[in-house]
Amino acid sequence: MSERYPFKPLFSASALDAIMRCPGAATLPIVEICTDESLALSTEAKGAGTAEHASVLNIDSLSDNLKEWLLPDIKSTGYDVIHFEQRFAVSFDALLSAPVDKVNPHALGLSAGTPDAFAYWFDSQGLHVRIGDLKTGAGQGRGCLPHPSQSWQLRYYALAVLLWLGWSPFPVAGSEVGHVLASVKVSFWTRDYVAEREAEPDLDPADRAHLWRITEADLDEQTLRESVTKLQELTKQLSYAPQNVWRVGDWCGGCRSLMACPAHKNAIERLGTATDGELDDAKVAEAYEALDVVRAQVAAAERSVEAYVTSKGLLPLRGDRTLTRVVRKGRRVSPLALPMLKEKFPAEYPAMVRESTSLARIAQAVGEAVPGPRTAMVLGELEGTPGALVKSEGYELRVRRNGSD
Repeated sequence: MSERYPFKPLFSASALDAIMRCPGAATLPIVEICTDESLALSTEAKGAGTAEHASVLNIDSLSDNLKEWLLPDIKSTGYDVIHFEQRFAVSFDALLSAPVDKVNPHALGLSAGTPDAFAYWFDSQGLHVRIGDLKTGAGQGRGCLPHPSQSWQLRYYALAVLLWLGWSPFPVAGSEVGHVLASVKVSFWTRDYVAEREAEPDLDPADRAHLWRITEADLDEQTLRESVTKLQELTKQLSYAPQNVWRVGDWCGGCRSLMACPAHKNAIERLGTATDGELDDAKVAEAYEALDVVRAQVAAAERSVEAYVTSKGLLPLRGDRTLTRVVRKGRRVSPLALPMLKEKFPAEYPAMVRESTSLARIAQAVGEAVPGPRTAMVLGELEGTPGALVKSEGYELRVRRNGSD
């Protein structure tokens, strides 16, 4: 059983976007073999994220813009209607939602979710709900989040809160209508590095107070009803026939359950067969789709070998060879040293430091997940400086969706 839930969830809100791509993945264990260093980094990252959530998600330290988004009319509601990290158990079969301490831990078909923060209130228009999810992981910095309107994780949170409040997605004629939905808004909260730099330009980024950008979406009642139907279907699939819903796609390479996936057990064999003999369109397409899976399997195998050799010290190989793990020790100059180097060694500084940048770094600095209008504005400023922009050409293999570039 989960440490957070007294029952084994059929699926969780945080995994729901991945499960919607491949429902079968919900039934598989996570397979991840870590070296000492990668385990330490993973533990450190998780600890930092937990600490960030703890420092932000309470009424005393919640930033003003997040409070105002959760409660636009604070005078008539009051901060006491903001809920932080409320754990829900939801049955989409029975259309019931409750805090986890109110459910039978032996109940079957329950899913689980914990919205970071939500608020609700009633007025003459009906029920208003606001749900925010704080994102601190490195993936968010690479623009990996879906838009809130497309996030199944946020839809789950909205449905968990609404069902808990007594909203009925499928009212029966002649019965009580239930709550009239006036508005349902969901949002991701991500670090606003541009605002942080503008607020405290003289401080190192690591020392600046964290500010949060709100990316929101409205969920209409029709979308919510359709989402309930989809989650009812998912519940049945995972309860009765999970083996029938494997979906292979370009997301497989990043799946944490890849090594346990029956759909990819023979990826290396498929790759060899596809590239054997005379090639044709079908064989090359098959080979390309197998490559990501094989790379992931090779990387996992390398981590397994490294972890085993680390524990053994030495491993005999054929031909009087020995496999061992060599630790290379050294020192690295961090970016925090650059201002001191520039001050103390102004003449030598240009030779000591080779500073560089890229479109991706510029985009991130101006608050864009990928280069866009803000990045174009920065490049426009460089047009008048000879040599500032250099044209380059190259090629790469890229999957194109039908009807897109």
